[in-house]
Amino acid sequence: MEFDVSFTNKEITPWGGMVFLKQMLDKIGFKNQILSCEDLPQPQSNRGHKVSTILEAFITSIWCGANRFMHKEVTRHDVALGKTRC
Repeated sequence: MEFDVSFTNKEITPWGGMVFLKQMLDKIGFKNQILSCEDLPQPQSNRGHKVSTILEAFITSIWCGANRFMHKEVTRHDVALGKTRC
């Protein structure tokens, strides 16, 4: 098997499969379902995070292998992932 090895100045992330998770969540309308659920608590201040953002972050952490609530920050400090725009 032959393949080329090259170098780049671009930031990379071990979480390359995240794009597939984002595509799946978009396809099933996850964010719209969360926004339409009136039973979920809403932030009470201008510093609060949207419920949909918190739930997407939690699902993302599980997708990346977190199996405890305290592991949910597994992707938080990934610079390349933080710059990703989908």
